[in-house]
Amino acid sequence: MVIRLLTVAVTSALLAGCVSVGPNYQAPPAEPVTLQGAAAPVFTTTSPVASWWAQFDDPVLEQLVHDALGTNLDLRIAMSRVREARAVFVEQRLDQLPHVTSGGSYDRRKQPDATVGGERVFSESYQLGFDAGWELDLFGRLRRATQSQQAAVSYTHLRAHETGRNLV
Repeated sequence: MVIRLLTVAVTSALLAGCVSVGPNYQAPPAEPVTLQGAAAPVFTTTSPVASWWAQFDDPVLEQLVHDALGTNLDLRIAMSRVREARAVFVEQRLDQLPHVTSGGSYDRRKQPDATVGGERVFSESYQLGFDAGWELDLFGRLRRATQSQQAAVSYTHLRAHETGRNLV
């Protein structure tokens, strides 16, 4: 009776471990936006020109904008945050793969040995090591962490774009 109860409990625990963390996120459908008077010729559906200053054909303005975008510290910080978020994303994605490490060493010494009358003798030692490990993603923690970090990369990229847009 106890063995049967223990078997049922262990089987239930193992099956519960196969459940993922949660359902995949699906954004709710966006409702269409209607503007009053949007048919007027003042409104347009095209996006504004990203480099609006190029319309003026002014080399001085072009150089000023180029210098501002190239030397602005806020924009450099924002771009470094994007690179940092991408690096963390790559590391997070690699956590799903097996981890393999190896190492080796060689040591050669000449030291006195009391058993042979104090003469100096050579001693050599070799050492090789290998280690492999893999975390199974039974509950979906690693997969969800990767998705979360991918969203963080998108967010920091958007923030960097906004910083550049606010600059000019």
